[in-house]
Amino acid sequence: MVTLKTCIARAGLCAALWGLVAFVPAPAVAQAAVLPTGITAGPTLEGVSEYRLPNGMKVVLYPFNDKPDVTLTVVYGVGARDDVPGFTGYAHLLEHMLFKGTPSTPDVAAAFRERGMRWNATTTFDRTAYFATFAPKDPADLDWLIGLEAERMTQATFGQKELDSEMTVVRNEFEIGMSNPRSSLLDALRGTLFHFHPYGRSVIGERNDIERASMTRLRQMYTQFYRPDNATLLIAGRMDVPRVLARVSATFGRIPKPSQPLVRAEFHEPAQLGEREVTVGRVGGTEVLMLGYRTPAARHPDQFALAALSYMLNSNPQGVLFKQFVEPKRVALAGSGADAFHQQGVFVVLAQPNKGQSMSALRDELTGVLESKLDERLEQSLFDQFKKIVAADQQRVFENPGLVAQLLVESAAQGDWRLWFAGRERLDALTLDDVKRVARTYLTRWNRTTAMYVPQESPRGVAIPSPPSIESLVATIKPRSTLAEGELLEPDPKLLESRTTRLQVRPGLQVATLNKRTRNDNVSLAVVMRFGSPGEGAKDLYGNRVWQLITQSGTPKRDRTALVRELTELRADLNIVPLANAVRIEFNGPKASVEPAMTIAADLLRNPILSPEAFDRIRQSALSTFDEGLNDPGTRIDMIYAQVLNQARKAKPLEPDYRYVPRERRQQLEAMTLDSLRASYARWGASDVYVVAVGPVDAAALGKAVNDAFVGWRQAAPFSEREPAHTPIPGQRHHARVKDRPNGLVDATLYLPMNERDAQAWPMQLAAAILGGGAVDSRLGKRLRDSLGASYTVRSGFNAPEKGNRAFLDLQATFPPARADEVLAAIAQEIERVRKDGFTQAELDRFRTELLAALRERRQQDWVLMGGLTQQLTRPGWSWARWAEDDAAIRAVTLDQLNAAMRQYVRWQDFVVVTSGEWGEDSGLGVLPK
Repeated sequence: MVTLKTCIARAGLCAALWGLVAFVPAPAVAQAAVLPTGITAGPTLEGVSEYRLPNGMKVVLYPFNDKPDVTLTVVYGVGARDDVPGFTGYAHLLEHMLFKGTPSTPDVAAAFRERGMRWNATTTFDRTAYFATFAPKDPADLDWLIGLEAERMTQATFGQKELDSEMTVVRNEFEIGMSNPRSSLLDALRGTLFHFHPYGRSVIGERNDIERASMTRLRQMYTQFYRPDNATLLIAGRMDVPRVLARVSATFGRIPKPSQPLVRAEFHEPAQLGEREVTVGRVGGTEVLMLGYRTPAARHPDQFALAALSYMLNSNPQGVLFKQFVEPKRVALAGSGADAFHQQGVFVVLAQPNKGQSMSALRDELTGVLESKLDERLEQSLFDQFKKIVAADQQRVFENPGLVAQLLVESAAQGDWRLWFAGRERLDALTLDDVKRVARTYLTRWNRTTAMYVPQESPRGVAIPSPPSIESLVATIKPRSTLAEGELLEPDPKLLESRTTRLQVRPGLQVATLNKRTRNDNVSLAVVMRFGSPGEGAKDLYGNRVWQLITQSGTPKRDRTALVRELTELRADLNIVPLANAVRIEFNGPKASVEPAMTIAADLLRNPILSPEAFDRIRQSALSTFDEGLNDPGTRIDMIYAQVLNQARKAKPLEPDYRYVPRERRQQLEAMTLDSLRASYARWGASDVYVVAVGPVDAAALGKAVNDAFVGWRQAAPFSEREPAHTPIPGQRHHARVKDRPNGLVDATLYLPMNERDAQAWPMQLAAAILGGGAVDSRLGKRLRDSLGASYTVRSGFNAPEKGNRAFLDLQATFPPARADEVLAAIAQEIERVRKDGFTQAELDRFRTELLAALRERRQQDWVLMGGLTQQLTRPGWSWARWAEDDAAIRAVTLDQLNAAMRQYVRWQDFVVVTSGEWGEDSGLGVLPK
């Protein structure tokens, strides 16, 4: 689940997800005609149906049969708010322990992978959810999964040995979070906001509590909360409803109803009695100011007004924060977000000052804007735009059953899945006066908590109203109409070819379409304009900055506000991506919006203003945030790899192979001028144009629309490609020391002379998957995570180019710094063990089945089908048959070929091994400039 903490940690400033995308109509479906004995039918709304078991468990089904996947989730009403002091993080730790096995399934991870299931679990303050998504090959797969989850509810097998191993893994997960300064600041802010409520604690818990984890307490928590009357089973996607209900009855239905009602602690945070503040000092990063205001629970109607308020503060360029702080370059970035829980919520405003700006002055100005005369700045036009965007988002979410399932989970966590639908009435009735009222109510100095690097003053408190009853919210729900279903295409070459149309509109303009029925007549489209050579130096450095400048400057016909308004009206996503020697226009939206969207894209490319004001803002923002990651282990590792590769390939600046280090990127930013960006844009053009689309679209009409929009646009030098060539890079070891980062990281890369058509490419792909592709049940996952308990994240992958011969095998793992040598030795031992003894036939069979299933599922996605169409236009001889040839090649890999490739190419001493963390001596290549 995306939370405010996630958004702030990655510098994305979210509006409240609860208010923006949580209320979506669903296709109607009839109730099962005959229910299994004991199961009773509950409420049904727009295709979502509830059933009850005699033991009190809820079952919510959402059949959605025009997508390949089905998602099963079990939601338990237990989360971090049920932890107690001294035992924090136990709800999350218990989530980990439920993957240790059951009587019938001792290796849960392997069982999931054998069936091609993508699985995980998440813990929040209010709930724990276990989910798995897969494309059913046999109804028995879903039957098995239902049985497994029923068994895990009461018969999970974990003991002290498993706890000792998993505790250190969870501790490493804790260390990863502690390495992020913004995440730490948000934790401190919440801890200051809530003095009594568990919402003030971290979901993952405190280090001491994790390290002293008690098996007795874990078992008590498992027995207390993992019970049918505290659980909801949600299944969304492809399913046979009668069969599912019969299986649920035979598995979950056998679990007896608990003899005693569930007893859990309830908490109330009293009104805040004065302004609170907290200071967090960390090494690295940039200064950040956060203002937190306590708000009501997720189901309180004020949350929808708070979501609108967040949008009206953040919007670019009309938002209050953007106009007041970002546009005049008072700050590098500013934004807000609402996070709502079962019992209370938080509204957070974030600002990052430009270098040299006073934090106290920024705090005073920001609180002045938020806490006085904000009413006058909240414009009706921006509020109307918010409601239109919500409506468009509702339709887009409706096209994705996986996201609908996720939102049902969060509604169930708040007490009833129907809250998902109840919110629509609240949003429909929402007015600008409501937004102004909640701003006056909650954004006050008496309800403010400040988190920054300097002391602050204190306000008074605001009493938080109680939420209304669930019954009053769901009683007046009005079902809405639904959209026609789309279709799911099997990736069969003959079927795809029968749906494909290719034509040449004029010399240099080719079109390929795949006809497919989609929800809402939606079309996915890309226009690729290629020109010149990839070795034209400075052009590659400025492409993304040029596109920022174009969109923020607009055109004489469309300023930024008009551009956002037009795309909102079209219900379309439009993006233009500058590449090394190409421009890619990406469109997703209704069929009727294709032609006007092409007109907008053409106007942006033909007539950009490239204003000095927008240039200054973009450049200053980039410079202000540039140093933020320089103390990050991943960034420091990238710096070392850049220098290793540059030296080996003898690459020089402005050459295609050259990789820049942060110091050079800063120098480029400092030297960048508006004239240099304009010169970079002047190189853009088109020597050949390729148009591909998936959906109910006519190829001839599409070609004419693109031709009319771009006819006569700037021509360019003929397009040419450069094939990447392998350079031998000897094995070596480097280390970058960072400060105040409790998590260590290793990245090991082996460079190989190979491309994707090489006979040993698929054996290497499978070898990488078995070695570390499955984070838990791979060879490295079992060794580093299960056996040693030293790593939360382990992965490996193999990448080979279509042309040239520059391939690489990459391994990554996290670990506590004190165990660095132990982890590296374990990786080396596992590689040598495989070289000596080889993989097993069982491993090959399992991972091959998983790979084939993943490829089949990918090829049913529109964006992958668009990639296939592009290949057919740009690569002579490429056809849909290529996918069948790849599958045949994968099936043909033998165990001898797999192990021969591993022994021929993979030796630990040949890897470039780079580590980073708070230990050891820096080897020099990753040293920061003074």
